[in-house]
Amino acid sequence: IRTAIQDESKNGFYYRLLNHFLHHPVTGGGWATWNKAWLGRRGAHHFANHIHEVTHIEGGDAATGQLAGLMWHLNDENYVERVGKNLQYMQGSGRKILERGIRVRWYHMVLHPAYRAFKTYVAQGGWRDGTHGFLHAMYTFTSNFNWWAYAWDEQNRVTRESLESRLQSAWATSEAARSLPAPSVS
Repeated sequence: IRTAIQDESKNGFYYRLLNHFLHHPVTGGGWATWNKAWLGRRGAHHFANHIHEVTHIEGGDAATGQLAGLMWHLNDENYVERVGKNLQYMQGSGRKILERGIRVRWYHMVLHPAYRAFKTYVAQGGWRDGTHGFLHAMYTFTSNFNWWAYAWDEQNRVTRESLESRLQSAWATSEAARSLPAPSVS
């Protein structure tokens, strides 16, 4: 790194990440191929996107070098932290689904997560990481499921007031309502 940054014609550098999942370096599953331009010269770059940042380097690819080594990326302290991050990703990814105008159906919540898990474990070689690779594929399934479930929930949301009104109407026409006073809603 010290040698590379001496090159004044470069405003930033790509570097490959050695990602870790559950305290283990991953060699497959899609995380093993990350190559990010996250090292930039002060004042000659800026970050975009709140989640999964993208770096814009002044001068573009012509002014961006490639480092040879791997940077260790210790993603999470534990699985709880990983799932907590997914709660943040879930809302943003779910909103993107909604912005695309997709009417979410049950099969979206099955097929998309299954495809992502298969891709992670089989097509991208997550199986090479053994149990860690399997857990990563299952995490990918559940996180992708959460995106679609969030989008479905937003599309099918019933307000609390509407639900309470329906329940009050059902109560008012029920057999029990004839013998008991209507409950108060708080």
